[in-house]
Formats: sequence, structure tokens, C-alpha cells
Amino acid sequence: MSLKNIFNFNNLKSITIIFSSIAIFYMWDFGAKYYTHVSIARPWWDYYGIDKRFLTLLPLLLFLKKDSLSLINKNFFPILIIWLYVIFQYIFNFFKFDRIFTITDLKYFFAFSLVLLMIYLCKEIILLNKKKITLFLIFLAPLFLISGDFFVWSKEDLLWQCSLFGNDSPMFKLFFLESSHLGMVAIPAFLLNLFYLCKKFNLFNFLLLIIFSITMLIFFSTTMAVGTILSIIIILFTNFRNINKKFFLSCVIVLFAYIFLFFSLYGCKRKISDLFYHTYIISVEKVFLEKKKNLTEIDNQAEPVINRLLNKTKHTIAKSIVYSFDKLELKTKTKTSVNTGGNVVEVERTSNLVNLSPAEREIVFQKINVTTQVVQNSFIVALKTLNIKPFGIGLNRFEDAFKNQIKNQKNFYSSEIMKINSNDGSANLNKLIAEFGYVSFIILAYFIFFICSKKISMENKLFLFPLVLTQTIRGAGYFNGGYLVATILIILIVHDTKEKN
Repeated sequence: MSLKNIFNFNNLKSITIIFSSIAIFYMWDFGAKYYTHVSIARPWWDYYGIDKRFLTLLPLLLFLKKDSLSLINKNFFPILIIWLYVIFQYIFNFFKFDRIFTITDLKYFFAFSLVLLMIYLCKEIILLNKKKITLFLIFLAPLFLISGDFFVWSKEDLLWQCSLFGNDSPMFKLFFLESSHLGMVAIPAFLLNLFYLCKKFNLFNFLLLIIFSITMLIFFSTTMAVGTILSIIIILFTNFRNINKKFFLSCVIVLFAYIFLFFSLYGCKRKISDLFYHTYIISVEKVFLEKKKNLTEIDNQAEPVINRLLNKTKHTIAKSIVYSFDKLELKTKTKTSVNTGGNVVEVERTSNLVNLSPAEREIVFQKINVTTQVVQNSFIVALKTLNIKPFGIGLNRFEDAFKNQIKNQKNFYSSEIMKINSNDGSANLNKLIAEFGYVSFIILAYFIFFICSKKISMENKLFLFPLVLTQTIRGAGYFNGGYLVATILIILIVHDTKEKN
């Protein structure tokens, strides 16, 4: 391409939008470091008071022309509705809950509004260049491998790590703070390029994809595993008739490989078993307290019917959980045997939190995986906030919800859980529910329509759906990992489909 063509306005616009998209999806961690704890990772640009993410708005400069307003048409309606709803939240929460509008709110509202506008204006170019955008990560992967040292985790580490390998790759750490962050964005790149490879085989692209697959294995994580498994299952189930045989077979092979790996690694499968175990021991205590309450107190008929019905439902659910786990022989003071390469490690667990001191409870919770506790705690915080504030607590205000509920939660989690992921909620689903209230379920409905629609291309589905699915169940906020961009693109595509129909 000649210099004249490069500096052609349309080419310059495309290049800028592609660069901006790459920065949004893959460079949100760029240059960040852990200083004292993973929960307070700070990027180098913080020292200069500059947020690098604003650089992703560069394409807006290319639309500062007189005729740019002509691009705002009836298709802008979804963007306007989202924008007006956020403003409504600020006003409603001010009058109802005395929540003032702060400088921080202004910063995020400004960023949110500009991102909405940028996505609307750049949608067509982003979707047209999705392969080029994902290829950036594919080409970057070999550098992660050749720049670092890798080792197999010790037997003790495998009790907690959802991966086979540890790593010390400076190049990887330059782009991603942790393996789970790669997992949030790698799945769309892998599946989309696998789709193109099955459509038209190319040896060079095949080798690149093999190297990328190895990278995903070495930097394996719970996020990578669960995101890949769920994405493939949902895509194959909802688009069974529209997928070519080669891609279908390839996805099935990848699916079974990831399922086998996930359940072969104790550090992976314990994320699920710990979730059920944690729910069980809390339910045992709730059942005990309910029985104690019934023995010592007379039923309060003055209590609202709705509250009595809700409490009865909670009690019934708790009893069902306890009954089911007892049937699975999870008895009091059990020991879980863990096979780690020939050595059996016994981890003593209790099924009874009743009458334990705070120190004894802490010991019990310390044996439960931190990730499991964080996700569960954040989800409960979100549900309680939804009950109090059905319209949501407001954009990027999950930390307020966390602080409001922290005293009610501390008896059911280790002390560490009370200090981490207070802003991102560990999963964007929790943030959506707490911050947008019942409107969050409308957003989830858009995701379902998007993946099920026969009118939307498979390429767009593979580019966007695995990303929003993975980050909905395990994310780092709207402004990281391209979640907001992908969500708005999905909403706009769905509306475009309805307009065409």
C-alpha cells in the first residue's frame, strides 16, 4: 500500500478504528503492575493522572466534520434510550436515596457516553475488520511463549491452581495482569479464526492457531475453561443447522478436550465443588437458626405476608440443599481425599458452622477457594441491592452496594473476601444486576436473541458472544476487556436485524 493510500482519509479512519478496537479488547491491562496486592493493581500512567483507556476514543476525532451529524439517524434510538436511562438513575437515586452526583460519577458518565457514541459511529468498520482485530492477539501469542520460562506446578499448588503450568513471561505480564484476563478475550479470537480456517484451509493460519491453542493451554485458567466450554455448547446448540461440518467437529473436539482437562485438574473442579460445599454449610446453619427461632418465638402474624412467604421459601431451599448434600454423604467432620500424582492429601472439612467462634469460622472458610467465595458474595450483594433499588444503584457504583451489604455478609465468608473485588463484582452479571436493576435482564435478553437469531452472521456471533458470555460470568468491569463495546454492538446488531425484517 502506497503512502498516498495510507493517508487517504477513509484508510486512515479504518486504521485508527482498528487500532482503537485492539486497544479496547486486548490492551486494557497494558503496563499495569501489582504493587501490594492483586486487588489494587496500578498502571504506570496513574502517576501522571492519565487514563490510557481514553485513547481508545481517538476515532471520534475523525467524525468532527459538519456532515457527521447526518450519521445520527433513527438507528441511534437504542443509544439514546441507554443514555437517558443512566441519567434517570442519577436523578432518581438523588431524590429517593440522597445519592449525590460526584466528580467520579461525572468521569464515568462522560466516558460511558463517549464510548456509546464511538461504537455507534464505528460499528460497521469494527465488524468489517473483526478478523484483523482478533489476529492481533493471534500474532502476539508466540511472543508470550518465547519470552518466558514455564514450569509445572508443584503437587501442593495443583490443589489450588486451575492450570498445569506456571509461567514467568515478561511479554505476557506487559499485556495481561493474570491468566484469567487472557481467558476473558482469547476465546472469540480462537473460535472466529477456527471458523475461518474450517471455511478455507491455510497452512500458515493453521500453524498460528496451533501456537495460539498451546498459549491458551499454558496460560490456562478457570475463566478460560468455563468460558470455552459454555461458549461452544451454547453456539452449537443454538446454531446447529447453520454450522458447517468441519467447524462443528472441530468445536466438539475442543469441547471434550477442555471438559477432560477441567475435571482432571483438582484446582479447576474444586471451584465448582467448593461452591456447592459453601452453599451447603451456610444452609445447615440457616436451617438450625430457623428451628431455634420457631422453638423460642411465637409466629408473628403482624409480619407482612410477603416477608413471611419469602422467609419460608428461603428456609425450604436451605432444607432442600442440606437434604441433597446429606444424600451425597457429605457428613459432619468429613475429610476429602485428594490424589496429587500418587500422594493423597486429606483436607478436613466441617458441615457445621453452628456455635463456632469467629476464629473457628475463619478457619472453615479458609479451606474454601477464594474465587468461589468472591463470586458468591458479589452475587448475593447484587440480589440484595436489586431488592432495595430495583432501578439499580447507578453506573459503576457497585462498590457502594458492596459497602452497604458488607456487614451482613461477613459471617459467611473469609475476612479476605471483604476486601477484594469490591468494584468489579468479580463478574459483570453482578455489576449489571446491582447497577442497572431489572433493566439488566433486558440486556441479557438481547444476548439470547443475538445468539439464537438466524439473521445474524456466524462470524459476528463468534466475534462478540463468547466475549460477553465469558465476561458476564467472570469479568473486570464494563470498561475493561471490551465488554461495553461488545454489548452495545450486540444491541445495535439486533436492532438492525429488526429494521431489515
